[in-house]
Amino acid sequence: MKKAVILLILCLSLMMVAGFGLLAGLYMLNRPVESITEDDVVFSVETGDTLSAVAERLQAEGYIRSGRLFRLLGRIYGTGGKMKTGLYRIDPGFSTRNIHDLLVSGSQILFPVTIPEGWTVSR
Repeated sequence: MKKAVILLILCLSLMMVAGFGLLAGLYMLNRPVESITEDDVVFSVETGDTLSAVAERLQAEGYIRSGRLFRLLGRIYGTGGKMKTGLYRIDPGFSTRNIHDLLVSGSQILFPVTIPEGWTVSR
């Protein structure tokens, strides 16, 4: 009986340590990257880009710490194929989760277009 209680306490302790380690690791991977020094960065999602391709490009260009975490977020939230094509402004303080949510929301950079009065489609 005493051995069972000690074993139970040991197992629970190991599970707590493993859980804390997992949470600490996820926190570290989700933190914003310090290498983005510009005020903002433009990132493009092309037609046909997969979740994995976007994750690899974001990590390779230094916008996120872990492409795996980005893919995991896409799988957890079911947003793998829901990224919108376009140009996106990534602020230096954006975490992996913020970037994921931005690309899924479709909040793209908008460019103003001015059509002079009197012009037609044929011009």
